[in-house]
Amino acid sequence: MFYLFFYLVVSYSIVGALLFTVKAVMELFPHAPRRLVFRYLTIIGMLLPFTPYAVVATQTSLYRAEMEPAVRRALADGIGGADDPIRIMRVLKISPSYAEVYIVQPYARIGGIWTDEAVGLVIRFGKTPNGWQYQEYDCVWSDGGSADGNTFPPYLEAKEF
Repeated sequence: MFYLFFYLVVSYSIVGALLFTVKAVMELFPHAPRRLVFRYLTIIGMLLPFTPYAVVATQTSLYRAEMEPAVRRALADGIGGADDPIRIMRVLKISPSYAEVYIVQPYARIGGIWTDEAVGLVIRFGKTPNGWQYQEYDCVWSDGGSADGNTFPPYLEAKEF
């Protein structure tokens, strides 16, 4: 939550400074349609900080079906259990030869029931003629202990999609 707050404060500070500058420059050109231009720039400026989220949501919707079998194989190769539930899956980066996938999984089962404690992982893949191959992973956060790193864009709790 802290990273999201920090990201939005910095983003909107930059957008506000740019809009203030644009308004000052528009004062130099009195015959331009100032209200219309400033209104569109304000709308664009307010939506700009959410661009990374839109990119990740679009990539996830386009490539989730392609990446999920590779994620399951990577989990089976020693990261976790291949049959463990995936609470959140986001395709952070994807190109013809490289992909990064962010997942959130529960990590503790007590008496056959999953606990609310979870772990966030970024899994990296390389493209080969045989498909996506697991390269490495990083634990970016964990409810059960400390973990280094962070994801960008920062996400709130689960259940947003």
